[in-house]
Amino acid sequence: MAALAATLALAFLACQNGETDTEPTSIGRYLPTVSATPAGTATVTPTATPAGTATVTSTATPTGTATVTSTATSTATPISTASPPPASSPTPAATTAPASARVELAPTMVRQGGVFLVRLRDSSAETSPTLFFAGLPYPMLWDDGIWWAVMGAAADFAPGEYWVQISSNGEGLPNLVLTVVDAGFLEEYIELAPETGQLLTDAVAIEAERQLLDSVYAGLTPERLWSGPFILPAAGALGDTFGLRRSFDGGPLSNHSGLDIAAGEGDPVMAANAGRVAFAGELHLRGNTVIIDHGAGVFSGYHHLSQILVAEGQDVAQGEVIGAVGATGLATAPHLHWELIVRGVRVDPLPWTQAEISP
Repeated sequence: MAALAATLALAFLACQNGETDTEPTSIGRYLPTVSATPAGTATVTPTATPAGTATVTSTATPTGTATVTSTATSTATPISTASPPPASSPTPAATTAPASARVELAPTMVRQGGVFLVRLRDSSAETSPTLFFAGLPYPMLWDDGIWWAVMGAAADFAPGEYWVQISSNGEGLPNLVLTVVDAGFLEEYIELAPETGQLLTDAVAIEAERQLLDSVYAGLTPERLWSGPFILPAAGALGDTFGLRRSFDGGPLSNHSGLDIAAGEGDPVMAANAGRVAFAGELHLRGNTVIIDHGAGVFSGYHHLSQILVAEGQDVAQGEVIGAVGATGLATAPHLHWELIVRGVRVDPLPWTQAEISP
């Protein structure tokens, strides 16, 4: 319950700073009705509505702090059906190229918070093609004779069709269309106690933390360092999950960006897959944090640790202990907040534990 109160206050912070706070819905279940004692926790009573949302009223004392889960806001706009696509691009009906085509999109349809792969075959290693998605350019990566990229569709992408385009030395390559479908995230409408908002007033420190994380996630290690499915980084029940849309004090809805795992103080936290430590240190909101670079633009973040047991630049293997569960930063109870970031976009980490995502 304390972890939940922490999460609520964090999302309020994200709204204040124009950020999107994303959190998986734990397979569409409602949060339980919980009543806490007056000792700095919260009372939460969700009520399901016919539209499949949940109304939540939460009140916290000044000691009821938040789980830090801010994520970059996406401003992607779907393809407009009111105007034709560029002459070099297919119509939306021509979204899927044959498996043997040079340009491949897999899958062609994802949920909000999902990922997709783009491949370019029969091209030389010197080509260095650029992928364009949602109006932004991304370098593609060379792996075993093909160019490829793994990309994320942010939780706040509007459902619709998005162009996926490749530029390669001016060559006219076929464009593809990715369909993003509504993930059906539940909604919560939450009222915060004024004292909680006062915990989140250091705008300078908050902005410095955001800029630091943006800088880390902008890094690109060309080689893929992970292999096989990811593992859950801690043992415990899954708490708030990816994509839950929440409104605080009547403000705009936003998404929670990670997966909370309920675990005990000092329990081991493991690397979800192989990689290299890109950051290890204390953050203003997220507390003791480890960020692992898995290569190819994929990062995982581990927050609120009581101990950090690795150093920046250190290579880690899957399952290696990198820290211990804690409640540092804006958190009222020990738990692990785990995020997965793909090319700067926070995505649902659970599918990565179910199957390998690779070229």
